Amino acid sequence: MHAHAQAVGQLVVLLERCWWEVVKFVCLYFIANIGFTLAFYTCANGATSAIIGDADRMTALGLSMWDPMGNIGYGMISMVRFLYGEASYEGIAVVPNHRVKTAFATMYWLLYVAVVLLLLGNVMTAMIMYVYSNGWADAEKKWRLRWAQYVLR
Repeated sequence: MHAHAQAVGQLVVLLERCWWEVVKFVCLYFIANIGFTLAFYTCANGATSAIIGDADRMTALGLSMWDPMGNIGYGMISMVRFLYGEASYEGIAVVPNHRVKTAFATMYWLLYVAVVLLLLGNVMTAMIMYVYSNGWADAEKKWRLRWAQYVLR
């Protein structure tokens, strides 16, 4: 019985440490999300725009839903939606009648794909694998300490 409790206890300690790595990753993603959202928002609306929604842009793109870059909050949601395949490239990176803005938005889009999907995805995997592979010895010590505290109560 004790051996099974030890294995489960070590696993719980490792999962706690992995949880904190996921929290760190979400913070990194949030920073990247804000940066890319501001870049797309600036391409779509200009640096000094205070527009909540641009009906002409929506009509020109043929979008009937909400404008993904209508404001910064919607833009952040669109960046998250892109991760699981629901965002539209046209709604985020195409600026009608502005080829230069569309070109910059396309470059930002490719950079977003490279940074977020490829780089940050691999960073998260590496963080979890590092904790899992290097944490067994420390997890055993921490589990023994917890077990001793539990027994002494």
